[in-house]
Amino acid sequence: MCGFGFLQAQIVGGIAFSATGPPGNWVPQFANLMLLICAGTALGLCISSLSNSEEMAVALVPVAIIPQIVLAGVVSTLPDFPELIARSGITVYWGVKAAMNLPNYHRLTASFEPSLSVSFSVIAIHALVYLLGAWVGIRKSQRD
Repeated sequence: MCGFGFLQAQIVGGIAFSATGPPGNWVPQFANLMLLICAGTALGLCISSLSNSEEMAVALVPVAIIPQIVLAGVVSTLPDFPELIARSGITVYWGVKAAMNLPNYHRLTASFEPSLSVSFSVIAIHALVYLLGAWVGIRKSQRD
């Protein structure tokens, strides 16, 4: 299922890189995008498998996606408690932190700027948790 996202990222990324030539190495940028695609796909599978009906799954997607956008730290800076929530459960927050470190990913700042490997690890852990939720939902539906 991630294959369609990979294909889209390659097409759009190829156009963007050839047109704008963003700073930094394209390999970690592409790796960040691939990890986010896998985590988003896993979240969708988790929602789908835990929902009782197709309508419920469709209704829950905005409930899962809107906090990802709002708490990513891109729209505005996050106060203390929302940032704590973002650090613990918002996958896109870690993708943004990784993207902020990509052009200078050997540099750490005094503020909370996790290293690229930490951000990638947290995104991968989120994807695994979402896949575990999908597995639990599928097992539950097979028993019913």
